Amino acid sequence: FLLNTMDWWSLKYRRCEWALAYMVRLAALATVLVAIWNYSPHAAAWLPIAMLYLFLRVNRKVAQIISIAMLAIVILILGQHWHAETAIITRAFFINILCICILSMYFSASQRVSEELEQTNLQLNEVLKDFLNLRQSELKRTREQMVNALSKLALYRDYETGQHVLRTQMYVKALAQNLVRLGHYRQELSDENIELIFKATPMHDLGKVGIPDYILNKPGNHTAEEIELMRTHAIIGEKTLLIAAQDQNADSSILMVAASIAGGHHENWDGTGYPRALLGDEIPLAARIMAVADVYDALVSRRVYKEPWTHEDACVEILKLSGTQFDPKIVDAVILERDAMRKIQEAHQD
Repeated sequence: FLLNTMDWWSLKYRRCEWALAYMVRLAALATVLVAIWNYSPHAAAWLPIAMLYLFLRVNRKVAQIISIAMLAIVILILGQHWHAETAIITRAFFINILCICILSMYFSASQRVSEELEQTNLQLNEVLKDFLNLRQSELKRTREQMVNALSKLALYRDYETGQHVLRTQMYVKALAQNLVRLGHYRQELSDENIELIFKATPMHDLGKVGIPDYILNKPGNHTAEEIELMRTHAIIGEKTLLIAAQDQNADSSILMVAASIAGGHHENWDGTGYPRALLGDEIPLAARIMAVADVYDALVSRRVYKEPWTHEDACVEILKLSGTQFDPKIVDAVILERDAMRKIQEAHQD
């Protein structure tokens, strides 16, 4: 009984070697055969152990039928050996057999309840998993709708087009991937972060919705006051995106990345930019990449105030600004990626 209980315990909690469990089963089977062969009361006392095993390991209906048959055999064996000189021992055997039968039923019932509870828990976990997946899908869809709406709002009153957004997205992604190939900023530019930056770039000029039309679309040069007012678009965009992202505290959310780009893509590497005059690595990496992509696209594109530059002239200009306006490592990536950038510009012209 002790060995069979260990067998049940080991199989339930997986804390015993499988060899011990199989040895116990073979011993139980052997004693059943000996008991049937010899009609021995001592061997017959092992029959309930086999019955216990059957309750735990065999189909319950089959186990019940076989167990009843075993109990009948035990009673017959005890009846054959019900002598006066062995009556006390026999009664003790019989009481032990009844106790083991009760324990067998208890183990069987407890196992059945445990299995039902486990099945219920599995079903509950599946329901919770489906609910969480549905919730996450709804949140993701809502977030994507907000991002799309803000991206369209950024273009609503600006002279720039949807092709500009697509080009800068592709420039940024190409530059980020090339920086990784060059061995720069590998920790900051994981595949997941590159994808976040790619999705966040369309909102870099969201703050321009707060700039008057006569300044935003002025064909000539701006006055000093107009320049100062124009520069406020960086702070306006950053604050707007931070408000939209206030329920997303993680720095890895799209809106948080977009806020860092909006507020930092006009900062200069040497600390002469705006709105905060950040210096070097103080500028968010995504904003530094966006700054180069934005300037390149502005140079090679037609604007109300200028004609488009050639690809070669734009690359030369960016190279001149390395270490002053732009991060030198990103400029190196531009030079190595210049052919790809030209193909992007030619394939997605306004």
